[in-house]
Amino acid sequence: MAFFGITEEIIEKVWEHPNADRLDLAKVYGMDFQFVVGKDSYKEGDKVLYFPIDSILPPDVIEKLGLTGRLAGKDHNRVKTVKLRGEVSQGIVCRPETVLGNDREKWPYLNAEHLTDFLGVTKYDPPPEYTPTGILRPLPEGVGVYDIEEADRYTDVAASMLDEPVQITEKLEGTNTAIVREPDGTILYCQRENRIEELEDGKPNLYAETARAQGVPKLMEELAEQFPGQHITLRGEVIGYKVQGNIYQINGNEIRFFDLQINHRYVDAEQFASLIPENHRVPVLAEGVTLREWLDGKTIQQASNGKSVLNPKTRREGIVVKPMRGRSEEFEGYIHRCIIKQRSPEYLAKGK
Repeated sequence: MAFFGITEEIIEKVWEHPNADRLDLAKVYGMDFQFVVGKDSYKEGDKVLYFPIDSILPPDVIEKLGLTGRLAGKDHNRVKTVKLRGEVSQGIVCRPETVLGNDREKWPYLNAEHLTDFLGVTKYDPPPEYTPTGILRPLPEGVGVYDIEEADRYTDVAASMLDEPVQITEKLEGTNTAIVREPDGTILYCQRENRIEELEDGKPNLYAETARAQGVPKLMEELAEQFPGQHITLRGEVIGYKVQGNIYQINGNEIRFFDLQINHRYVDAEQFASLIPENHRVPVLAEGVTLREWLDGKTIQQASNGKSVLNPKTRREGIVVKPMRGRSEEFEGYIHRCIIKQRSPEYLAKGK
């Protein structure tokens, strides 16, 4: 699961906002995010607290930041990517004493999780546009919530892949699903955080109905023939009717898969492509080239901008990058699967 939390960072660079005399732009070490800040508010080396995108802030923190009525959402409490005088701003930074007071010894952040809880900050989880009818149960054993770290925040993860063959796929805007076939043949349908127990007299279940119409149960049985007695999990994104405004303008619904786990281990990109039909997979933008070659001098943020393969009339949400041969590395003291996503700043700032 991707990390979420308020962290202490150090300002790396401050430069003039090109379109506003009273504003500057800034970034912190280890992240590619840029922030719009007040003129002369920060200088290189200043310590700041970083509130990431999709933070939900409590009223007292909003007041201390001077942002009452200026944030996103119906309650004006959500940190969102915005454009301020033509420049993208991703997240919020402030001096620690702004929200924690001046007595540093009493500051509670032994770690980011502690600080986040102390300030009462939570992560925004967008409500689904279509809620399937059924009883929500815990995810099956061994199946966790799927999320990927942001390249903006974890620049070292992207840097570790610069000179090895990678696969770059389009990140789709939909609703996350996992379809699980247990060793006894039972097939389970899951949304991002729950398994859905279907009701016999209930309305159609978006995830199960879409999978069945697409022939996924048959695909799962074919996989079971190749991996008998093993636990199989297909992970994908449901797109289409009543999902995120159907930005790809497709008829009905479909699932585009991006990962496959056999006995809870992810298969490599090449094996995944050999097992899952192309029309069932997320669009591939490039594979077998190094990330450096694909970027061709662009930043990963710049390269994430572009049009969707599924609908060239709409911006793509972003990209996902992973090595052709799957591996794990230690980042910030934890062992992580080496995979990264970059959401398009243009998509986030301008919408669909």
